[in-house]
Amino acid sequence: MARGQCRRASQRHGRNEACPRATGALHYYCVCIQYQCMSVALHRRLNARNIVLEEGRVGQTVGVRRRAGDYAFLDWGGFVDRPVAKALPGARSAKLGAVRVGVGQEWALEWETLEPGQHVLGCVFENRAYAVLDNGRPVVV
Repeated sequence: MARGQCRRASQRHGRNEACPRATGALHYYCVCIQYQCMSVALHRRLNARNIVLEEGRVGQTVGVRRRAGDYAFLDWGGFVDRPVAKALPGARSAKLGAVRVGVGQEWALEWETLEPGQHVLGCVFENRAYAVLDNGRPVVV
């Protein structure tokens, strides 16, 4: 062991304080608090491009299924909870075209592949399309 290194990490001395057991050794420790923030994303394909739609992503569009079966592309608005979507005046429900739905921590999303014919429940409000969440998960219809 090199001179100046501590034999064991101890939380008795704080950040940037010299270790009492060895000369000149500094310990950097922090208290990690894991936040249980869930991240949600939609994965869609447009021609040969794979596009991931997340909250706060601007400049993207999402396909909204029309009654005739084709898709109209509207600006992506993000995610909205189901009670909020119901309370928006003038909002209408829609089916959003997506290939996969991802839920989990921001750095490790668990992706669920949608079957052909399945869509994500959406809400169109002020010419923007929003995906509807129920208990933090996108609603698949």
